[in-house]
Amino acid sequence: MDVEIKKLVAGEVFRGGMSEDEIIETYGVGRGELRSFLKSKAFKKEIGLLCRQAVRDTRFTLTRFAPLAAAKLVELMDSDKPDVVRRAALDLIGQVLEPKEDSSDDKSQGAVKADAMSDAEARGQLMVLAKGGVGRE
Repeated sequence: MDVEIKKLVAGEVFRGGMSEDEIIETYGVGRGELRSFLKSKAFKKEIGLLCRQAVRDTRFTLTRFAPLAAAKLVELMDSDKPDVVRRAALDLIGQVLEPKEDSSDDKSQGAVKADAMSDAEARGQLMVLAKGGVGRE
């Protein structure tokens, strides 16, 4: 299997768009060749690259919509479930202020630091994000 076919096959496996039989038929590879590739370091490396790209794409999308999310959270700060809104707001602020690359922890460093904010500080940071700004004022 050549390098380009391997990348295409890894992409199909990553997206879950094709069955093994469909991959074999579409890319003209043998079943044994495909199964060997799926167990190889090259496959694991390609899947790792696709995962990192997906995370980057997701972060880009989230960053684009952060002002809208922040504006909605500002509206919800006075809701009947302030604990849930506060946690979501602090997580958003933490992710925008100090995103941590490939965190294996349940909490990012930014979210931990955001926990120390008062409600007034959190509301202020949300207002900054809602206006399209990033970072502490």
